[in-house]
Amino acid sequence: MNVTDMTPEQLGEVVKGEADHIMTQATGIYPGMEVTHVKTGGAYTVVCEATIEATMTPAIVYRRDADGGVWVRPTKEFCDGRFVGR
Repeated sequence: MNVTDMTPEQLGEVVKGEADHIMTQATGIYPGMEVTHVKTGGAYTVVCEATIEATMTPAIVYRRDADGGVWVRPTKEFCDGRFVGR
């Protein structure tokens, strides 16, 4: 089952290490991956994958290369074409 198809309850049952492994396999995203935001052209580096606690939504933590600002975005949004690898 793809992690983006899991309910919050199903994801909560997966242990942390397994959840990271499933997310990485499902998305092809990995820490250190360099990406560009399509709309702004900004350069970012993926820090890690995470879970938004309130909703148990898988998320991507990424850092803006220009100033080190850190951002978090749900995995579905991160993978919907807003970012491309560089």
